[in-house]
Amino acid sequence: MCQEYIGKALKTFVRAKDLTLQLLTFSKGGAPCMKTGSLSPLLGETTRFAMSGSAISPEFSIAKELWQCDFDENQIAQVIDNLVINAMQAMPNGGSLSIAAENVHIQKGENPPSLKAGMYEFRSRIRESDTPNILPRIFDPFFSTKQQGNGLGLAIAYSIMKSTG
Repeated sequence: MCQEYIGKALKTFVRAKDLTLQLLTFSKGGAPCMKTGSLSPLLGETTRFAMSGSAISPEFSIAKELWQCDFDENQIAQVIDNLVINAMQAMPNGGSLSIAAENVHIQKGENPPSLKAGMYEFRSRIRESDTPNILPRIFDPFFSTKQQGNGLGLAIAYSIMKSTG
């Protein structure tokens, strides 16, 4: 019984630490510490860690020959973590989460307009479902459709992706 309470307390401390780090990242932005490499290992490790202990299983579709890219490992890990946690909160009864990484070449004028033309290794797509009225607000700080969420995950993910290019 005592171990159960200690485990719950530790989970609460970890969540508080994570929330504090998210708030700091969002408020300061934090200068990225870029390195060149493949996102493939980080994508797998971070996703599996975020999903550990859940009733959701990951399904990976990662291209074998992903291009090298410049990224900040800690910040991109936080983006992946936030996206996975957001998806898990939307599936309280479990299921599977599809994660894909592919080589994408964005032509000038292609969607989305916020991306410069060039080559990208990873692209995330948000698909509209039965709530189109919330789509324009999903990156707003503190906006959430879930009681469990704090509305910072997608806002921070967007902020990191924007700052790292």
